[in-house]
Amino acid sequence: MTILALTDSTNPWHSFWIRFGQYAPDLNLEIVISNHPKAIEDLVSGDTLFLYRYRIEWGEIANSLPELRKRKVHIIADVDDYLWKAPGWDGERIINYTKALRECHKITCSTHSLKELLEIMFPKQKVLLAPNSTPPIRTKNSCDVHSHLKLCWTGAPWTRPEDLRILQPLAKWLNDQTFNIVWRHIGYAEGRLSFAEAIGVRPENVETLPILPHKDYLDAIEGHIGLAPLNKDTFNEFKSELKLLEFSGLGIPWIASDVTPYRELCERWGWKGRLCQKPSEWIVHLKALLDENIRDREGAALKQLSHSQQSYKQSVFFWDQLLASVKIKN
Repeated sequence: MTILALTDSTNPWHSFWIRFGQYAPDLNLEIVISNHPKAIEDLVSGDTLFLYRYRIEWGEIANSLPELRKRKVHIIADVDDYLWKAPGWDGERIINYTKALRECHKITCSTHSLKELLEIMFPKQKVLLAPNSTPPIRTKNSCDVHSHLKLCWTGAPWTRPEDLRILQPLAKWLNDQTFNIVWRHIGYAEGRLSFAEAIGVRPENVETLPILPHKDYLDAIEGHIGLAPLNKDTFNEFKSELKLLEFSGLGIPWIASDVTPYRELCERWGWKGRLCQKPSEWIVHLKALLDENIRDREGAALKQLSHSQQSYKQSVFFWDQLLASVKIKN
């Protein structure tokens, strides 16, 4: 049995590697990864097509999927965001993607909110929850406890200006303090809106790393405090808790916006969390985390919770079971 993972991009920093690609080496299955639609022509009875997103060059790929179903090829699609509100997705891309999803046997997704929505949108498909996981255990958060206080944010600022605007009052407050702060940003790109510009700090106060392949990106996350601002809009309400999983897995205490994915994570874990509804709350929580002992306690507790509740091994087991126990039902 062959699993063909057809993704809209095979770039090493693409979200495909977060949702599925990172687990492929540990699955007991033959997995082929491609971004070319002609690859589906070689699939035969008992094989599986794993569809991740859609690229405009694929055209009306949905028209090819009924033939795959007749050949008893199982079709699974993964939806990790509310792509119907995704920046940069035009009408043609959305229409063709939606048509393709209607030809799938199963749809997997990353959050409960997204699952409920997809069950309404695609009543003929079985929708399964496949939560994101905490990255594999790394020896330690390599940030020197005796260095200047380091605040970490990851992402592409030019795609998240509204999210980063939330941090501007915190940045302004920190600019007026006498203790030394270093910001760490992973996701810098020359010629694009920078993290420093987005939150209003001096560039020399920001450690920047470029957009990195997924594994290198995980290795680069470090800091005394992680920041996860999310603006309250439709797209973000269906996002996953991924940033909090990354920080927690490394034992980095975090401050986050009080939005659905982060609130639901705290509820599942029985964790009060440092969730903020207004700008002043970011400052209050940061003041509390200036205490190294508090940071250490919270970091250790979050690390234990994340690896017990949403571990990498649990995700490997989910995908292995889903893909290895396929039952064709046309």
